[in-house]
Amino acid sequence: MKRFALVASHISLVLALGCGTEPAPAPDDTVRFNRLYNRGLLFFHIEEYARAEEALRGAVQLRGSDPKPFYYLGRIYLMEKRFGKAEEMLREALRRDPSFTGADLLLAELFFQSRRLEEGREHIERLLLTRPGTPEVYYQLGWIRERQDRIPEALEAYRKVLEADPDHVEGWFHLGLVRMKSEAWAESEQAFAEALRRDPEHFGSLFNLAKVYGRLGLAEERREILARFQDLVKRTEEQIFRNSQVGYHSNLGITLFNSGKYEEAIPEFRKVLELNPKLSNGYFYLGSSHLALGQTARAMEILGKGADLAPDDERILTELGRAFALAGEFPRAIESFEEAIRRNRFFADPHFYLANILKAQNLTDRSRQQMAEFERLRSLAGADLAPEE
Repeated sequence: MKRFALVASHISLVLALGCGTEPAPAPDDTVRFNRLYNRGLLFFHIEEYARAEEALRGAVQLRGSDPKPFYYLGRIYLMEKRFGKAEEMLREALRRDPSFTGADLLLAELFFQSRRLEEGREHIERLLLTRPGTPEVYYQLGWIRERQDRIPEALEAYRKVLEADPDHVEGWFHLGLVRMKSEAWAESEQAFAEALRRDPEHFGSLFNLAKVYGRLGLAEERREILARFQDLVKRTEEQIFRNSQVGYHSNLGITLFNSGKYEEAIPEFRKVLELNPKLSNGYFYLGSSHLALGQTARAMEILGKGADLAPDDERILTELGRAFALAGEFPRAIESFEEAIRRNRFFADPHFYLANILKAQNLTDRSRQQMAEFERLRSLAGADLAPEE
């Protein structure tokens, strides 16, 4: 793939028109930390956990004293069932801020998920002393008592959850479950109804409310709630299938792309975006495929949409910069590369491309600075020094 084949032919025009742009001053570490941390949160919330982890680890390197990146790394590892890594990160967060309630509660959740129930119980009892009145502490205590069949104590814990936070959906749901164990059907109906009022698509509440209506002899209400439950199951299964199709077409497209079969890859990425129009990865690969085929205008259009959708995605910004460079729009190319660097200063590739444009413009010192940074980052990553041209 000839990434800079057209750059040299346009340089004389650029110099004649005086279109070069000065790079923005390098942001200080506070700004860089905030960008990486916010980027990590963005990817965390859209469930791109590998990219969230990369950004959060970069934030940790810049400000190792801040507990928040460690906390979110702990959340990622816990969701991935990497209990050892999750515990390490959460304890690091608490070492930096012993009053970090969220990290302490997540550590309790880790104990339960990893079946270290006695440690979980001891942890919760300590939290009851150090963080009284915290709804999640009472919720975890209720969870323990419920599984021990200590029903009165579980009821008391869930009541305290709801006194502190009346909109706690899981508190209402588990209150309903405990009431069911006591065969208090009217009270369990009320609890599940409260949960559904706050979350109309709560699976457990719909399913168990249907059981309660059966016990109460409310046949029509049971049919209605079962219909809602079955509709939710159907929509969820359709979403799961759609997600599986996205994964299938995305993986096939990437395989074709990596094999240089760009024309065959393009329909796969179009299908990906048809199934999920908000998936930035689809825009990246679709735009890159068109760019590899020399369809620069089409690539700029697609990558521009991707950049609008995901303005923090340094890969799309870098590829858009390449497209601008190949079209001879060097000021926009430089701007795009610099923005990619601002979004993630640990991403090496935009430094390489920016260095080549600056070198072609006879901006030797700035070019050397960018190439030195590129080589430093690639060396840290243990990667080959130059991306494919």
